[in-house]
Amino acid sequence: MTVLSLNTELLNTEHFGCGQQAALRDLWFHPQREVEMKITEVKTYTAGEPDGRKFLFCRVFTDEGIYGVGEATAMPAIQTEIHNKATVIIGEDPFNIERCWSKMFLQSHAMTGIVAGGAMGAI
Repeated sequence: MTVLSLNTELLNTEHFGCGQQAALRDLWFHPQREVEMKITEVKTYTAGEPDGRKFLFCRVFTDEGIYGVGEATAMPAIQTEIHNKATVIIGEDPFNIERCWSKMFLQSHAMTGIVAGGAMGAI
């Protein structure tokens, strides 16, 4: 497991109070955890009126019972792409966003447009 280090000098500025420093530290540095959370499933849901605007929601589930929700343009192609991209992030740590993003990006051969970009943004 990789242990990250943090340059604390970046957080010790006069612009931030003590509470803000702690919040920034928590955002940018995740201490080593004994049990790593894993992504277990990705589901999509559509909502809206039959003749009106539709919405596409994406829910990413973890083995800890925690889930995250994302949103994308309600296009059938984006919904399909979300399910395609989900195959490469199942089993990944949801806190390792850069790794998940890179795997999804490389799956689309580094070509993103409305469909691939919309799917990655929702996840």
